[in-house]
Amino acid sequence: MGRRLIRSHKYRLYPNRAQEAALTDMLGHFCDLCNAGLQQRIEAWRRQGVSLGYVRQAGELKAVRDAVPELAGYSFSAEQQVLRWLDRAFAAFRRRSVHSL
Repeated sequence: MGRRLIRSHKYRLYPNRAQEAALTDMLGHFCDLCNAGLQQRIEAWRRQGVSLGYVRQAGELKAVRDAVPELAGYSFSAEQQVLRWLDRAFAAFRRRSVHSL
């Protein structure tokens, strides 16, 4: 199996003040979503010994958006991507934890 060439592109943004404020707000809400997802995983493990994954958390995203009106204004797929990132970070943490024993 050969290696795939992964290309990336960087774009420089020059937002005006209103756009910059909106992007900062979005980042803050996405950080809150990520932290809430992490907290949910920690509590599920501590209380029930259950390991939550992306599929379960993404399934609850619609209810979260209904409960937190600020999130409803952002892209659903961008919020899913936040949860995917959290899932990848958790998987990497577990891999490192197993190898360090």
